[in-house]
Amino acid sequence: MRDVQAVFHRTKQVSIYPIEGDRFLIAATLQDEVHDVHVEIEIVHPTLEIVAARSEVRNGPFTAVCNLTQPNMAGLVGMRVARVLPRPVLGERVGVRGLVRG
Repeated sequence: MRDVQAVFHRTKQVSIYPIEGDRFLIAATLQDEVHDVHVEIEIVHPTLEIVAARSEVRNGPFTAVCNLTQPNMAGLVGMRVARVLPRPVLGERVGVRGLVRG
């Protein structure tokens, strides 16, 4: 490996916690020099149905705008965890492009 310093670092972390009975909390974070994004989704096992979802952008270049996506997280409740979310699930084009599809 070369002896050089990185100019950018990004960390993504996903943790799964048992919370009660057949429920699990999936907590994810994305952090770098600019962003600090947190997402929590509660699921029921074995159906993998989403029973709660919330997000918070704690730091970013447009934190107030990015946090406008928080209400869209409620649209995930009742869905099941899958590889890809259907296009209309996350609502209008408000906030972060990665969280609001369109």
